[in-house]
Amino acid sequence: MRLQVPSKPRQQWNSPLTDYDFLSHESCKLLLDQSKVYLNETIEESEELTQRSTRMLFLLLPAIGAIIGFVIANKEKFKRLDQFDILLIIGVSICLFSCIWNLLTLFSPKNIHYRGAKPEEMMRPEIFNLKDASEIEKALYVSEIERIQIKIEQMESWNYDRILTYSNVITAFLIMLSIGIILLIRTI
Repeated sequence: MRLQVPSKPRQQWNSPLTDYDFLSHESCKLLLDQSKVYLNETIEESEELTQRSTRMLFLLLPAIGAIIGFVIANKEKFKRLDQFDILLIIGVSICLFSCIWNLLTLFSPKNIHYRGAKPEEMMRPEIFNLKDASEIEKALYVSEIERIQIKIEQMESWNYDRILTYSNVITAFLIMLSIGIILLIRTI
């Protein structure tokens, strides 16, 4: 996953191309293929982050059950809790809530772009004002490349936000683990 700060996503990007005669069909295909590859990578990053979040949640849930079982089995040790122990338990609870909330946020329905395009998105009226069939074909390529550029920028921005949320999960988990170890040492 990339942790680079993306630029602010644009709603519209106009390519710097002023004349379609400069492009060959091969260069149009190359630009389109490479932009599709990059878009697929950003979509796969999002899916990978969702899979990591799901795995972490399913590892966290049995740990919660084990902790509750430990507390029930050793309830006589927990009868003598002082204010510091209660503060530690509250800290663990807050961290646990933060972890679960952020993990649920990460694999709940998310913003994502798909690889295809609707015909009405591709067939913009200004393209068909051109007179030459070759220019129309090149304009369709450029239009699709522009559309993919916008999708890439938006996916990168969404992925960056999701990576920050995942790092918050990791931070809360490590704090919770540290507090849990301190609490365990105090009860032994």
